[in-house]
Amino acid sequence: METDPFSDQLQRALAPAYTIQRELTGGGMSRVFVAIEHALGRAVVVKVLKPELGAGVNRERFRREIMLAAQLQHPHIVPVLNAGEHGDLLWYTMPFVEGVSLRDSLVHAGQFSARTVTRVLHDVLDALAYAHRRGVVHRDIKPGNILHHGSHSLVTDFGVAKALSASMPHSGTTSVGIAIGTPAYMAPEQLAADPTADHRMDLYAVGLLAYELLTGVQPFSGSSPQATMAAQLTRMPTPLEEACPGVPPSLASLVMRLLAKHPDERPASAAAALAELEAMTTPTGAPASTSSPRTVPMAPRSGETTAPATTPRSGSRLALIGAVVGILAVVVGIALTRGRRIIDPVPATPRPATRADSAPSAVPQARLTHEDSLRIAEAVRVEMAKTRQKAAQQPGAGNLDSLRRTLVRAYTDSALREARQAVVAGSPRVAVAESVVAKPS
Repeated sequence: METDPFSDQLQRALAPAYTIQRELTGGGMSRVFVAIEHALGRAVVVKVLKPELGAGVNRERFRREIMLAAQLQHPHIVPVLNAGEHGDLLWYTMPFVEGVSLRDSLVHAGQFSARTVTRVLHDVLDALAYAHRRGVVHRDIKPGNILHHGSHSLVTDFGVAKALSASMPHSGTTSVGIAIGTPAYMAPEQLAADPTADHRMDLYAVGLLAYELLTGVQPFSGSSPQATMAAQLTRMPTPLEEACPGVPPSLASLVMRLLAKHPDERPASAAAALAELEAMTTPTGAPASTSSPRTVPMAPRSGETTAPATTPRSGSRLALIGAVVGILAVVVGIALTRGRRIIDPVPATPRPATRADSAPSAVPQARLTHEDSLRIAEAVRVEMAKTRQKAAQQPGAGNLDSLRRTLVRAYTDSALREARQAVVAGSPRVAVAESVVAKPS
């Protein structure tokens, strides 16, 4: 195996108990190696936190969270075997599973049949129900963390994202103020660092997983993590029955409810979602439909629709509407006077490519910088705090989640003109790592 200084340092830390054989790809928040554990003569996976994450970790708290994850023993969960530290290195080991991740399977298969997706969802929801009952939330459900082993699916990295989040000095942020996670698979409340976020963030991620497996595309994907974040907060994906008409209606309905922006509109628990999934299957384990999604043309990925507005449930919500109008006036004023660079909204519908598309655009494109993302998140946090205080004095005042989405959208749309002017003036564009996303402090 070709080595680098990091690999050499890790081998010295692991010796003599382990010998590194090779490095795997796609580790996200960690570097991943296959090693031989000499005591038992077996292959294991060694995951080492990247230095930029490990530097800010409270090691004692990280160790406690990893120990909690190591207590999970379930047929659809890849367990944590061991954990350790050496100098600047923090690592943990898991069994080496002979299988492929769903991410790799998607690359080769494009999309899965409803029968296969139902089996995957059954195993994943079964694992989540078990873990949630024990107080462990995964926080990073995505195709790369689901392994296909024979006819079963195994969830890996259980509790690792929680361990990182809990052990960071600023409630789950790195030393530069950014939250850990994968924007394309994070629930709105997770992106907004809502302190009341709970196990239902995993259910939202399961909905994203199912949608992608059935259609072959991510329901939310943008040109940058910020564009993806904006789509997650403000848009609903194309209804599954339109994106993939061959999917049984009962399965499509479950997936779309898992994707509800507000946690209260999702199934109450993984166990409840699992029970619903089992109720809709035939004795052979397939959805009660004979149509196949592979024989139906797939809808374009970018055909997203705006999330429907919620229906007022009481006269007291008029007070919240008034508060929203006042807050938006302040937000618009701030955005217009600051002239920040804001990301362009996610396009609503695709159009056929033309020769003109290859020519330089007459309208300059703008990107949200990392600093601007933090400022916007902080402004939204402040306005949400004010509104929560008013709502506490007036119970039943309305949907704060809807207000948060409206605030994010208002910042984006109001500052678009200033964003383009900044690009014309030659303002630099700053890229942000795809594995992190800005959060309120």
